[in-house]
Amino acid sequence: MAAFGGAPIASIFSDIPPVTKTYIILAAITTAACQLDWMHPSQLMFSKVLIWKGGQYWRLASTFLFFGKFDFDLIYHLFFL
Repeated sequence: MAAFGGAPIASIFSDIPPVTKTYIILAAITTAACQLDWMHPSQLMFSKVLIWKGGQYWRLASTFLFFGKFDFDLIYHLFFL
C-alpha cells in the first residue's frame, strides 16, 4: 500500500527526524490513553498548584501531548508537526 506519490508509509515515517517522531508517537499514545479511558484529560492539564505544590511534574510536558479525541482534527495536528 502506497501513499504520497508512491512512497510506502514506512519509508515516510523513517524519514521523519527523531525528535519529531518521538513527539508524534507520544502524542498518539497520550490521545489513545484518554480515548480508551485509561486516564482522564484533566490529569494532563497545566496547573501551577498541582505541579509545584503537588509534585506532579509530568503536567509540564503532558499539556503539549494531548490534542483531544481521535478524529480528523488529530490527524491534521500530527501531520503538521
